[in-house]
Amino acid sequence: MIASRFFDLRGDEGLHTFDGWQCLNCGEVADPVILSNRTHPPNPVVSRARVG
Repeated sequence: MIASRFFDLRGDEGLHTFDGWQCLNCGEVADPVILSNRTHPPNPVVSRARVG
């Protein structure tokens, strides 16, 4: 893994950058948000159905 700076061109605020790591063998990208979600996944959404 190497440290890299990534550019998010689809952000609503224009150009957004973030720092992360990229694997030289497979291309996987990891950043602090990805690593946090892997260790503490968000609670699943039970239902999105409308009531009434």
